[in-house]
Amino acid sequence: MIRLFPGLLLIGLLLIGLLAQPGFAASDKTGDAKDTKETPADAMPEVSASDPFVAFRERRYARALALATERADKGDYRSMALIGLLYESGLGVDKDTEAALGWYKLADKGGNALAATRLGLMYLNGIGIDRDLSRAGAYFQRAAKKDQPDALYNLGLLYLGGKPYKRNLKKAAETFKRAAFNGHADAQYALALQYKEGQGVRKNAKEAARWMEKAAVRGHKDAIVEYAIMMFKGRGVEKDETKAQKMFEIAAKAGNVIAMNRLAHMLAAGRGGAPDPVKAATWHLIARYRGLSDLRLDGFLASLTDEQLETAQKALLKWVAAHRVSP
Repeated sequence: MIRLFPGLLLIGLLLIGLLAQPGFAASDKTGDAKDTKETPADAMPEVSASDPFVAFRERRYARALALATERADKGDYRSMALIGLLYESGLGVDKDTEAALGWYKLADKGGNALAATRLGLMYLNGIGIDRDLSRAGAYFQRAAKKDQPDALYNLGLLYLGGKPYKRNLKKAAETFKRAAFNGHADAQYALALQYKEGQGVRKNAKEAARWMEKAAVRGHKDAIVEYAIMMFKGRGVEKDETKAQKMFEIAAKAGNVIAMNRLAHMLAAGRGGAPDPVKAATWHLIARYRGLSDLRLDGFLASLTDEQLETAQKALLKWVAAHRVSP
């Protein structure tokens, strides 16, 4: 299941600004009809102050619970699913997985796709109930019929993993694609990898880059790194080392160790911009502190002046203090 946290939203906004610059390979111009789009504020329907979903989006969880309960008493299945989510997450009420299961099952009887998806995830992960992949798959199948993105993505993972179904890479790709068209970043990334490796689909570098870009713009950290590599090498997309370096920096600042290492190499060699030995050393030291060693960059450190190395080491200590990250 994917959740777009504020930090990922910021990453996505940075990527949108970067990728929208002139000369960048354009996003899908064929118009993915099912791809998620932002709705202009003036196009949104008017909502009532008594709407539990508005209260939920505003993080007024106790209010959302009270309003949803009123609607659930009148047979509203969406509100039942919302109550289940509040109990499962412990928002506005004490966390209670048994209560969550009960509300989800009531909502599922009314055909609510979110409830079926949440039930599938609870059975998949053994949350408040014995782990049961077959039942998880059955719930995902039910929600997938209504194109619920999380259900489609997790169903694809079951096909990919070979349990409880026979491993089927083609079906995995098909379900990932349906979720991807609905804007699911994890599914977009998974589909891109399948196109990249030719698993379940015909190998296609351009399709791999297209879906990797979509996932990257949505803030998927691994996709940002993969897409930067594609751009650096010119695989499926126009080669652009300058933008690749900027994307590596975005991912590195978000905590991706591989991006830190790649960025250090580019800065040391002056690829995508002027050489910056201190910055290169800093990112290498951070990556090494996080557990990613690199003998080539260790050798690069030996070429620095004492002043440059001291500056990089101070930057490392500052980064560690700011992020409070253990090795």
